[in-house]
Amino acid sequence: MSEDRSRQRTIRGELRALASGLRDGSLVLALVVGLATIPVTIVLSLGTLGTGSTTVGGEGLFVAGLFVGAVYSQRAASVSRAGMAAGLGGAPAVLALQFYAMAGNMAEVPTAGAAILAALTPLVLVVGIGLAMLVAVLGAVPSGWFAQRLRERGRSQRN
Repeated sequence: MSEDRSRQRTIRGELRALASGLRDGSLVLALVVGLATIPVTIVLSLGTLGTGSTTVGGEGLFVAGLFVGAVYSQRAASVSRAGMAAGLGGAPAVLALQFYAMAGNMAEVPTAGAAILAALTPLVLVVGIGLAMLVAVLGAVPSGWFAQRLRERGRSQRN
């Protein structure tokens, strides 16, 4: 039980730090990079729209994560928060595609099924934003680690 509470505190703390970084401007570049992935995500997903199984192309978010990880590895803001900000910026495309697929499913199911899908809308929002952030963080963390190691190796070779 206490492990769950400490995990909740950690998640809340990370979200507060993310919000603080967006307010003070330290994560604006990461957010803009995430916003730039919106058209890429939509273009990569166009082939699956209307096929009954919409697939969201997350490659753009992953590459955005790689970029912000490398850039933020030498800044005060943490790399994982930069990845979260990039994912948050790219989340509208993920949400639009999820809602498009959900609307198509609602048209094909009986009224009771459509009501259940409508009730699940908040869950779709949370999952969509969470997945977008996760994909970007999965790119940012290894990229930030690698960029940091390269800088350290360059310093040690110069000395």
